[in-house]
Amino acid sequence: MTKIYLKLNPQVEVIEPAVKGTANVLEACLKANVERVVFVSSVAAVAINPNFPKDKAIDESCWSDKDYCKNTQVIKILLYLCMT
Repeated sequence: MTKIYLKLNPQVEVIEPAVKGTANVLEACLKANVERVVFVSSVAAVAINPNFPKDKAIDESCWSDKDYCKNTQVIKILLYLCMT
């Protein structure tokens, strides 16, 4: 198997802009007196868990395994695939 070495920093390039952008949207909604906000995140938030039962539907109780994602650098690979 070929290893992919990427010089990406997901914390800086993905997480921080996403958090800041979400906060900006929520602040704008607050100022505009919006009554309800529906937030839709990436499938990566729920779909990357090698220990999740294969016969169970993925729902709001399922979360990606944070340690698994960090150890396998799966986020960097997903980012690379999205950019190609």
